[in-house]
Amino acid sequence: MPPVRTLARRTLLTVSALLLLATLATWLRARWVKDVFLHSTVTAPPGRVQIDTLRLTTQPHAVQLFIHRLAYLTPDAPAQATLLKNLPRDPRFRHHRLRPHPSDSRGFGFERFEPEPDLARSAATLAVNKRPYRVGGRIITLHAPWWSLALTFSLAPALSAWRRHRRARRRPKPGHCPHCHYDLRATPTRCPECGHPTGTVLP
Repeated sequence: MPPVRTLARRTLLTVSALLLLATLATWLRARWVKDVFLHSTVTAPPGRVQIDTLRLTTQPHAVQLFIHRLAYLTPDAPAQATLLKNLPRDPRFRHHRLRPHPSDSRGFGFERFEPEPDLARSAATLAVNKRPYRVGGRIITLHAPWWSLALTFSLAPALSAWRRHRRARRRPKPGHCPHCHYDLRATPTRCPECGHPTGTVLP
């Protein structure tokens, strides 16, 4: 059984190679088809409804991650039931296919927006209209170009290939000194270059 470090290194290399292939395939597909993967959950504690949305979009030049949280106040149980009627209570995963658009992202990007809750205004709105009101939220948007993901996932395979090449160059050839790689066919018992004894007699 291989040591733990060797097993972990092989696992990391395999996962990185698979992610690299998946990234390249998705990058090629995104030039013609924009995939939108959407996952949303709804929680409803008393007097409050919270909607969490996670959306991943594959664009021709970049991938976009969108994290969205909205919180609503509800004045009573009927108002909460009315709001929840049109919302999925269980976690839901959806997939859409769209056409690429010229305004899609092309580089790195990070946006964060957190509106301040206006409790006084929301309380007045609930008292008059008896309707749910948005009191807070969080919106985070991340953009990363495809080449950056491909470069990240190719680090482990490239490092492994470099280490193998380095070990192969350090491995002495038959009939050469294991210390300085000098040809020992004339002096098989001791290296005339560095004086290192080989301990073997070549035929």
